[in-house]
Amino acid sequence: MILILTAQSEVSARCTTGWMGNDTVVTIADPMRLCETARHLKPSLLLIDAVLVYPSQLHLIEQAKLVSPRSRILLLNVPADNHMEHALLRVGARGCCPPDASVQ
Repeated sequence: MILILTAQSEVSARCTTGWMGNDTVVTIADPMRLCETARHLKPSLLLIDAVLVYPSQLHLIEQAKLVSPRSRILLLNVPADNHMEHALLRVGARGCCPPDASVQ
């Protein structure tokens, strides 16, 4: 199970296409539903659009990690900014992808 948090339809479409056939993909757009959905679904991977959580909602990443500790968290649309990347990694992200990352 892969859970994607993004409000951008093109990001959702790219991620869904990239994972098609590999696992079940669920997309949500509301950051406030992240923890509830992660607790319920226990996804193996959380793909989170950084635009929705940085900088004011970083606590959501920490909370998602607490409610679904086995989920790996990958942040999407992270610009080349060392401070931002470090902040995201400190709260539980396993990796960051730039906005121009390919589907592969």
